[in-house]
Amino acid sequence: MFRLVAFICLLGLFYGCSTSGNNQTSQNEPVTRQVQGQLSLTNQILPPPNIRSIELFRNSPGQAPIIRLGSSDRLTLRFDELSTASGLFRISVTHHNADWTESSLVPNLFMQGFMEDYLHVGQAGRFQNPTWFAYSYTFPNSNMRVSRSGNFQLHVHNQETNEHLFSMPFLVYEENGEVT
Repeated sequence: MFRLVAFICLLGLFYGCSTSGNNQTSQNEPVTRQVQGQLSLTNQILPPPNIRSIELFRNSPGQAPIIRLGSSDRLTLRFDELSTASGLFRISVTHHNADWTESSLVPNLFMQGFMEDYLHVGQAGRFQNPTWFAYSYTFPNSNMRVSRSGNFQLHVHNQETNEHLFSMPFLVYEENGEVT
């Protein structure tokens, strides 16, 4: 009897963890994937299947991607790419309204430095089956920083193909006074 119950539990666990095999979606169906454990928006670009383990955080993993304007706060973007060769990526930032629609501000009104930055030379994964590369990018940096508070999205593009791979939202706030 115990073996039968154990077998049924294992079968249920196996069935629950397996996919249905129908991973195709039509162009009219909304994509319901999201970046695990991260803020997710309706206009956010979700990653392709070869981009995994995306994190955007302040200081240490798990912290919200919120920084104070003009401070030494930094955001770190980390992700893995399933690939046989290290890629080259282009990073850009867009400003968004309170409802997370893209604002009409031109980049030089909310950015200092370059309007784009580059991320290259991924760290090869230790386990080579599948082959993958880990990437890490810290922002703001000497090449690119925001000059205004608000809602933003960090965008990652494949430099070779110009494909928009994914975007991650973050917030920048400023202290304008004291509350007494």
